[in-house]
Amino acid sequence: MADQNLKEVYDQILKEVSKHPEVQGRGRGLLHKTIQIILGEEDSDVQGNSQEICEQFGITSSADENSDFEILAKVNEIFIDRFPSPEGMNSNPIFSQVKSFVTSGSTRISQLFSSKEKKMEWIILAACTLIGLYYSRKWLQNAQPNRLLGGERVRQQPTLPPPIPAALCLIVPAYVVSKLYKDSNLEVGELIELIDNTSYFLCTNPKEATLNEESLLELTNEDILPDTDSQREVYLRVDINDGRDLIGKKIPYILKTNLPANAQFIIKKRNCLKDLSGLEKFNRV
Repeated sequence: MADQNLKEVYDQILKEVSKHPEVQGRGRGLLHKTIQIILGEEDSDVQGNSQEICEQFGITSSADENSDFEILAKVNEIFIDRFPSPEGMNSNPIFSQVKSFVTSGSTRISQLFSSKEKKMEWIILAACTLIGLYYSRKWLQNAQPNRLLGGERVRQQPTLPPPIPAALCLIVPAYVVSKLYKDSNLEVGELIELIDNTSYFLCTNPKEATLNEESLLELTNEDILPDTDSQREVYLRVDINDGRDLIGKKIPYILKTNLPANAQFIIKKRNCLKDLSGLEKFNRV
């Protein structure tokens, strides 16, 4: 991406977000949903960063167009206040009127854009700006590094977010799990090997995983012998004590690269499947 200019990057984001089914025809919460999509959290049960961003800037899922453009007006004000004007123009009433209009209320700004496509362009630009401001603010909060304490400089330790448990549900051949047992711990390398052998997978929160097991899947209590070489499909659920970066991921490679090195991976379930029905929520490899 190093050889791409900012406009090309923005145009790519605009293209991908605009064709997303979650924004097409949406009347309320457009800015809220756009931020979720850009952060890849639109289908996740745990809205981590997107929820923090929206709460920080007062963006809601029920906001109408005027409310979204009120946020856009605040974003515009950041740039307008820093935009250089010709000498003497700051005192010029025409320049002052233009500046006032661009940073004015949401209704007047939204009237500038007659088409939904143009409005979407500005919504996405605002979303990208707010995401950048959010991460910059997090850096600022953690960058109070050299506070003086007793004449010595000490580095302030950032506050770690609380862990978010996850359940990684895999459909794998029986021979792959024949030597694994319920309630046993897995190493990162072992879990990567299981992901490499999965045909379907889903990473969600433990509560939804249990609901899927009870209402969608038909699990059996058949024995899986240690020396089996069977291709019979097995449902394997691995509970992860901190899987905040795994929930909702849909690509095996992303799962493997986001596995936390210091987390606990415990086999919660290991059952043969009666058939492959009920896997509609799962991601097929």
